[in-house]
Amino acid sequence: VLLFFFFILWGNFEKSIGDAVANYRKEHDIVGIAVMAIGRENHQKSQHIITQGDLSLKSPIPVNAYTEFRLGPLTQIVTAGALAYLIQEGQVSLNDPVSKFLPKSMKLPTYQGKEITLGDLATHTSGLPDMPYSLTSRSSFSVSQMYRFLSKYELPRAPGTKYEYSNFGYAFLSNI
Repeated sequence: VLLFFFFILWGNFEKSIGDAVANYRKEHDIVGIAVMAIGRENHQKSQHIITQGDLSLKSPIPVNAYTEFRLGPLTQIVTAGALAYLIQEGQVSLNDPVSKFLPKSMKLPTYQGKEITLGDLATHTSGLPDMPYSLTSRSSFSVSQMYRFLSKYELPRAPGTKYEYSNFGYAFLSNI
């Protein structure tokens, strides 16, 4: 489980959030957890990472800041939150074409010259399919497989014109 908390007032933050995480973990019988809190402390950006427990009951490896958790459908919520944060910080815009964030050599699908934007990916209007080829929602694929698919895919319509749910689009957005 990965949780993001955004706080304005920190106070004795790390101890209080650590206690809250421990209580939540105990109440819900969670084996291991990592929590990242991002906010401002003394007018400066600050982040705290609290980790507790083990990777699994069968694998008593302690959870740390680099432990990878499979998030499934929560990935879209985390990705949207990260995108909103980057927009708020002025680092990106929903109107930015995705090509701005990828190597120039990367071939991306367009429709009559119209590029896919971050906003198109975030709102499921990119024209990308739910899942490419024979991949299912339970399959995982590498970044190179994602890029290979994108380099060959032809958009069926202009990005931003029609809603079509796309797990693949959000996976692509989270990679950016």
